[in-house]
Amino acid sequence: MGMFGSRSPTPGTFMRTARAWFEETDMDGWVCFCCFTQLSLLRLLTTGAVRGNDEVISRAQVWQAYDRQTSHGHLMMLDEPANLQDTFRQLSGALRPNPKTWFDSYLLAFARVSGLRFG
Repeated sequence: MGMFGSRSPTPGTFMRTARAWFEETDMDGWVCFCCFTQLSLLRLLTTGAVRGNDEVISRAQVWQAYDRQTSHGHLMMLDEPANLQDTFRQLSGALRPNPKTWFDSYLLAFARVSGLRFG
């Protein structure tokens, strides 16, 4: 059946799952965004397949929600580390072509260079 099963999930399923994960996460640490993850979040929050068509919000509302969450602590935006490119090139330099792993290599390099971990 694969990851998505035999039929598409109902709209809003992904949003409810993400919200539940976030609310249950031990918040002794921080949830950090880089430019790519921030853009992905902003895009997904305005997508009907993620939120459900009745819950889609405007881009202005997304910024308000983002600002509200970052002002409460535990969420932060990180600048790209100055020495990220060398590590990114090492991690993404596989000989086999694979267009789907660029983003993964970037996030792993960002975490390694910044001393962060995925939780």
